Amino acid sequence: KLDSINYKQAFGIGLAQVVSIWPGVSRAASTIIGGSFLGLNRKTAVEYSFFAAVPIMVGATALDLYKNFSIFEASDAGWFILGMVVSYVTALLAIKFLIRYVEKHSLAIFGYYRLILAALVAIFLIF
Repeated sequence: KLDSINYKQAFGIGLAQVVSIWPGVSRAASTIIGGSFLGLNRKTAVEYSFFAAVPIMVGATALDLYKNFSIFEASDAGWFILGMVVSYVTALLAIKFLIRYVEKHSLAIFGYYRLILAALVAIFLIF
């Protein structure tokens, strides 16, 4: 449960997120793995990862809007709002699915997928 995360665990997860600076390392994966190493169950680690992403996404959106404000027109507002609503709904569905998934299954398959993909990319780049 998210309420049970203490400051030491939250700080440790924050440190684990530093690994995501490395190209190809997922911030979500570093959060979930860091949380698991610090004693969180998978469901709580995944929920924490999603909640930790909110300020990052808000900040990135605000920066993008600030940088590109001059190209927006009043007629773009409807499309912008529609995009936000669709993104919100699909994000909720994806989050619900993933949380239900991790309650019953391991995330190992995602790790194997990343390792296989990395090997294939390395082979492609070498040959």
